[in-house]
Amino acid sequence: MRVVQLIDSLEAGGAERMAVNIANLMSEIPNVNSYLVASRKEGQLKNKVANNVTYFFIDRKSIFDVKAIFKFRSFLRTNNIEIIHAHSTTFLLAILTKIVLPKIKIIWHDHYGNRAKDNKHFYFLFFASYFFKAIVSVNEALKQWSIRKLNCEEVYFLPNFSLAENVVEKTKLKGEDGKRIVMLANLKEPKNHLNLLKGFHLSVGIDKGWTLHFVGKFFDDDYFDTIKKYIESNQLSEAVFLYGSCEDIPYVLSQAEIGVLASFYEGFPVTIVEYGMAKLAVLLSNTIKIAGLRDNEHCISFNPNDEKDISNSLNLLLSNQKQLELLKTNLSTLVLDRFSKNQIAIELINIYNK
Repeated sequence: MRVVQLIDSLEAGGAERMAVNIANLMSEIPNVNSYLVASRKEGQLKNKVANNVTYFFIDRKSIFDVKAIFKFRSFLRTNNIEIIHAHSTTFLLAILTKIVLPKIKIIWHDHYGNRAKDNKHFYFLFFASYFFKAIVSVNEALKQWSIRKLNCEEVYFLPNFSLAENVVEKTKLKGEDGKRIVMLANLKEPKNHLNLLKGFHLSVGIDKGWTLHFVGKFFDDDYFDTIKKYIESNQLSEAVFLYGSCEDIPYVLSQAEIGVLASFYEGFPVTIVEYGMAKLAVLLSNTIKIAGLRDNEHCISFNPNDEKDISNSLNLLLSNQKQLELLKTNLSTLVLDRFSKNQIAIELINIYNK
């Protein structure tokens, strides 16, 4: 079996990380040749691609870049690839390539957690879905949306997962050991760093010596400026820290006690799996729904629009060491049981073979 993961870029985003994870996972399976293609832009995740994954960069300049289409077709034909596993918006490139290489099969992987509400790319997807052999959704709501709205008979739910990495010790978090809160997410407005920042400011955390650490790519935009100004105007520079993208995520998380995701919406955040693997206690936006993840057992949930609720949730953990340790254990056990690479590999091979 020859399968290529197709992704728009190798920047450190959720869909991008999953494309790399799947390519690496498939390379470990006997009788599977694994390939990874970045269509538009490379990035730091290129360093995470396993040695036995064949990697190729197309350097697509526009949506209808004819040169890029035929460059991709040539790569597929040279390597006798049978399946394109197209992540997120790369479905269009996959379809344009299928027009000039009809025998190729397309499996589309939908990572966009808010699709059911804003119908992003709906009309494109409606017609595009006639070309899909199967659809993979990162949560059950997306799966049901695809079944109702699109024209593809095979629709599957596949949870995100994380692979163990060799620990590189590069990024040293500031603050006191045993009192660090981390949020792993690129600094974009839907990730809701600002309300978490406000909630932390209201909480007992600062008085107790806790620090908040934002790890993820930031952009030179109004949202980033707003966050910086809030930190500066409230004299929080010794309690809140920004690190940008980091390549040593397991080491970063090993230095924290609590992991937070405050997003207004998500598909299936692989960050939750990484928090579980790092044995962190987790505070989670109540908009994020993950099968088997129960409030007060595996995490503490909060309303992402309510900074006071965020503050109260933080206070609950910061004042209750027993609860904090219980959440760590329960989430770690859940991740190992339900989101292991072996289970994901079996499900993916079944999807590819159908």
